[in-house]
Amino acid sequence: MLAKLLIVFLTFIIQFNAVSYNIDDSDIDDNNGNVTMSNYAEEILKHEGEEDVIIQILDIIYEKCNYGYDINQLTEGEKVIYFIGVLEGEVNNGGFSQFLFNTSGKYTTETLDALNDIGAQYTASLLQEAIAIYKNGPTSEGSEGEMTSLTDEQTKKLYVLDEKFYEYKDDLGGLQITYIKNHISDF
Repeated sequence: MLAKLLIVFLTFIIQFNAVSYNIDDSDIDDNNGNVTMSNYAEEILKHEGEEDVIIQILDIIYEKCNYGYDINQLTEGEKVIYFIGVLEGEVNNGGFSQFLFNTSGKYTTETLDALNDIGAQYTASLLQEAIAIYKNGPTSEGSEGEMTSLTDEQTKKLYVLDEKFYEYKDDLGGLQITYIKNHISDF
């Protein structure tokens, strides 16, 4: 439970707190408004602790892709970190059912690939199980409107997966930092 509260708090910080490495006008390409920062991860890795690294990098990635509205602005490496950040935020806020129901549900394949890319096979297996349990499964468009009711059995199974996720058997933070270091040219 404490781990879940910490993740919710960190998610709050990512979304609402100013960080020391912010995007300013010099980082924007005037021709089309895209973020053009280079080597930002390298700079952050030099100055921050492990927890702060992911928060700061995610903050930049979220700004760069307009909080998910323009994912095509991201490099392949940034997409990996973005999809994992969204998964963590959604699951820690409302479980796998929230992740699958919200528009993030349209990125289940990409999220599974991202988890496998960083070596988080256990977490990927939990997501795969959640997809199989979820009544409507992932959609290519995400979901709009009211949440479809899940059966009691589905709800219980998803709750068990949520609890397993909160154990963080995969060190998602450490795995992401290793991935970033190994793909630094994408950041």
